Amino acid sequence: MAKKSNRAAVIYFPGRVDLKKVRRLVSTALSGMGWEIPLYLKTEADETGGVQALRAIAQKATHIVVIGGDGTVRSVLEEVAKSGATVSVGIVPIGTGNVLARNLNLPLTDMQLQIERALFGNAHQIDLGLAKIILADGKRMEKHFAVMAGIGLDAKIMLHTDADRKRRIGWVAYVEGGLKMLPIRYENLLVSVDNREPRSLKVVTLLIGNVGWLPGRLSMMPDAAMDDGRLDVAAIGPRRFWNWIDFWSRVTVGN
Repeated sequence: MAKKSNRAAVIYFPGRVDLKKVRRLVSTALSGMGWEIPLYLKTEADETGGVQALRAIAQKATHIVVIGGDGTVRSVLEEVAKSGATVSVGIVPIGTGNVLARNLNLPLTDMQLQIERALFGNAHQIDLGLAKIILADGKRMEKHFAVMAGIGLDAKIMLHTDADRKRRIGWVAYVEGGLKMLPIRYENLLVSVDNREPRSLKVVTLLIGNVGWLPGRLSMMPDAAMDDGRLDVAAIGPRRFWNWIDFWSRVTVGN
């Protein structure tokens, strides 16, 4: 039986990638390795990585390199998981937060090192979370995630963060998004974990996460592990003035 050949597919965010440089570095890294000619698939505004992952799988890719931020990585991982294909994924983080890459201790600078690690780094299995959502109009949808899912202030900040500002000034744009949400409202939620009796919580944010560390070594869920088969929950609801000082100092000064 003929040995199965390896083929890499590079999925990249075109607005922040020097494709000529990437091609050169990938070609150098793969030189002499016997791999097939790699594929290069750029993302679009309405195709953020998932469609490209399916195209890569259809064209016999055995390894996908994602050059992008957490959103692009999430889209790719979701479709790879749903496809059931035996495909490994490497990450070259060029986003704003790069939360998954930070929790994997991947290099955030030096493109050559990033690509070498994305192609030939040690394999690490991770869990994926599944969010089942019922929209206001009754429509149902499902989303896989590798980092965190949030309800409340966290989600509202993401919705109100300007994408162009985020590309220009980085994570500070999220702080601006948070300021737009003042005054902050509490939400009353019923939360059940592992089919236990629901608990009533009054929070500004509820996070369900697979990882615990955010940029700036900000720990939201210190016991979270990517490969323990469990998701962690963080209920954030400061009550007193000094609680708010601690909360905002962690989010701003801590970063």
